Amino acid sequence: MEKILTRGGVWHSITGAVFTLLAALFLLPTAGHAAGTVSWTNPANNSSFPVGTVISPQGIASGGISSGSGLDLVIVLDGSGSMNNTTLAQQAAAANALIAAVPQATSQIGIVQFGSSASTIAPLQSAANQGVLMAAVNSVDDNLGTTDTAEAIDLAASLLTANDNGNSKQIVLITDGGPNSQTAAETAAANAAGGTPAVQVNTVGLPNTNFGSQDDIAAAGGGIFVTASNQQALVDLFTGTGGNLVGIDQIDVELPDGTLLSDVALTSGLGNFDVTQGYALEAGANTWTVTAFFTNGQSAMADLTVFGKTGSTNVVPLPAGVWMLLAGLGGLGALRRRS
Repeated sequence: MEKILTRGGVWHSITGAVFTLLAALFLLPTAGHAAGTVSWTNPANNSSFPVGTVISPQGIASGGISSGSGLDLVIVLDGSGSMNNTTLAQQAAAANALIAAVPQATSQIGIVQFGSSASTIAPLQSAANQGVLMAAVNSVDDNLGTTDTAEAIDLAASLLTANDNGNSKQIVLITDGGPNSQTAAETAAANAAGGTPAVQVNTVGLPNTNFGSQDDIAAAGGGIFVTASNQQALVDLFTGTGGNLVGIDQIDVELPDGTLLSDVALTSGLGNFDVTQGYALEAGANTWTVTAFFTNGQSAMADLTVFGKTGSTNVVPLPAGVWMLLAGLGGLGALRRRS
């Protein structure tokens, strides 16, 4: 169960200048500006296990609009003529780091490349297929012409909405330049965010490039814009070890016994987190509460309840002949008492 606490817009930068005040002053709470979400992904809410089972739950949070029981991700890669060996290497390093970081068991990933047009180079598939996905990332070159960001967003969104499986639907679009049409790109992002299921559009400006108004595209898509000063900082964003892609400031988790775990580490740049401190189930309801704090000053909460069940003694029926024997023995006892 998810509880949204506040609403507003989002804009986050790795450079350390988090524009919370500007967001509060200028970004009004509209459908295009995300409220922030958090949810548990494993185990299932209201599931049950024997008393004493040690549980270490997993979840996902985002300063954008999309959450769910798992992750469906399309990484959109820039192959336009303005890219070069340096930016291609930065883009590949970041994308491959994200592929390696997301939980394999609950995630699917697809890859789209774009320039004058967009194409799918890896369909949505299990995140466990890292070799296939990374090969697709490494195949992107800088020979695809101009920058049709709108078509790329439309294609990525179509891959994600083909199956409404309850997962968080995320686009991460990486680029070194502004789109052919800013209006068309923002419209495509807004359409993705307003669809069923909703798709969150996050944008990433490559280091030291003129990436245009990618923040406006992310805002229209209910997502987050980030950039970084160099390749390592970019990789750190994608792995969640130095910032993240989805505007998370901090994750706190309260265990069923009231213990508070402050600033739980992310396991990916898309807001995945693990509660590594296991908890042995007690009989009845055991409830974890997660609170996600976002860089725009908002927060969201979600509860996970897992039931500890006690073992039951199975009654094994005795054959009818045994009951007759016991009855006979009882009768003999009665006769002895009378005599």
